[in-house]
Amino acid sequence: MIPAQPVIPDYRNRNNQLIYSGKFAPEWYTEEIIRAARKMADTDITFCIVGDKFQGDLRPRSAEIKQAFQETDNIDWVGAVSRAESQAYIAASDIGISWRSESIDNDASVELSTKLLEYARLGKPVLLRRTKMHEQLLGKDYALFVDTEEEFLTKAQIALSDSAVYKRAAKAVYRASQNFTLEASYNRLKNLLWSYNKEPINLLFASHDLKFMTDIIAYLESQSNIRIKFDTWTNHTEHNEAESKDLLAWADMIFCEWGLGNAVWYSQNKKPGQKLLVRVHAQEKRTPHPFNYNLDAIDHIIAVCPFIMEEMHRICQIPRHKMILIANTIDTEKFDRPKQSDIRFNIGICGVIPKIKGLDKALDIFEQLWQQDRRYRLFIKGQLPKDVAWLMGRTAEREYYDAVFARIQQAEWKDNVIFDKHGNDVHEWLQKIGYLLSTSESESFHTVLMEGMAAGSTPCLLNWPGVETVYPADSIFKTPEDIATFISTHELNPEEQQSYKDYAYHYFNKAKICHEIETLLWETYLG
Repeated sequence: MIPAQPVIPDYRNRNNQLIYSGKFAPEWYTEEIIRAARKMADTDITFCIVGDKFQGDLRPRSAEIKQAFQETDNIDWVGAVSRAESQAYIAASDIGISWRSESIDNDASVELSTKLLEYARLGKPVLLRRTKMHEQLLGKDYALFVDTEEEFLTKAQIALSDSAVYKRAAKAVYRASQNFTLEASYNRLKNLLWSYNKEPINLLFASHDLKFMTDIIAYLESQSNIRIKFDTWTNHTEHNEAESKDLLAWADMIFCEWGLGNAVWYSQNKKPGQKLLVRVHAQEKRTPHPFNYNLDAIDHIIAVCPFIMEEMHRICQIPRHKMILIANTIDTEKFDRPKQSDIRFNIGICGVIPKIKGLDKALDIFEQLWQQDRRYRLFIKGQLPKDVAWLMGRTAEREYYDAVFARIQQAEWKDNVIFDKHGNDVHEWLQKIGYLLSTSESESFHTVLMEGMAAGSTPCLLNWPGVETVYPADSIFKTPEDIATFISTHELNPEEQQSYKDYAYHYFNKAKICHEIETLLWETYLG
């Protein structure tokens, strides 16, 4: 079984690099791969070799093989690395090598190479021996079956030079890999596995804010094999410790939404045998809490986007192998509503506190557009700073908003700035929004922008760190002026609106994400 790949690969050769990751043994064609690399020395093709485990007849010759790796100019041998690092090397390469001897891969073989699946899940074409099992997996016409060295050399070069061949092979292996994901495997086995379990799991959610968990909790509450309770924290650090201890004694598994003081307390207090999941967003990396986790007590840390996963590793030193990527949910059906007529000049921004949300930049965009055409209107939805006491208690925040609202009141265009009441009717509000802005300095996911895409609004995002890991490149802009220029020259059209809806559904629809969470719960519980 392999983890699912959260983003569909683009099936492109970028570096002309082959990769082998795994053990070194005669049956795994270690020396044959070295010879093939040397015969490609006069090309621009390189080989990345990952691993340091020698077996069989190669064990006493390991020094000789290592020297061959090091002396072959087009081989980059990186040695032993973690699984996460191995995946990163595969992602940076272009073709996987799963070429093994006939004693292992033959028509009687029933064992499927895990490395083959690891290459495949990342959309990398694979060079491998033709067998009945491999034909059943990839099709008889799969282009990169190789039995001989000559076939290996020829087909590797064809695949790297012919984008059509490369893409067909990459798609074939990726599609095949989807039958072996943890999710697919669990779906095949879950009814059998759970037929032996007579008691539901006791799942405890611990959080000060569950606003991003409503879809997931509603789904899990509908499952007969899960019982749920909540430990509601007052804020990032304060809670009723006696109540938390009582709930902890009841729980089989704890799910900490936000990795703040709740994750620290539960990681330091959970009992052996209890499972602990922690989901992180963005603010965790700006606090000391991750440095106080008892990491050994945490089974998985869920990051809502790739950038946050990397930031938690870079800033907080969370090991990559401890983390897993599962995005926030979007109720795509709820947001898929008909647009109002004549929304061409309607710009929206939802959520404008605290100041890092960049309301001043949204006003810059609107002002530039209004100066070109006075039909433009800016709709602002969400809480206002005056309604949030803790925000107004911070001098820098108060002074910022005083200046922003003074600017609005003094502007010629003030009547075209409309404040819409904060509430849970965002799906209805988006029906009148043609263009939805994200002018933030920092976000983890910015859920409302993806909700806007699900509603067919055109997303316009400033380039906050990591935005490209969540949103399409043509929706990301360097400056407010770039966004204004785009909007002023762009024509809304149904095909593009549908493409935004499709994007949101494909990657973030709640059924998909809820199922990923459910799968992780059971895999963790059973593991």
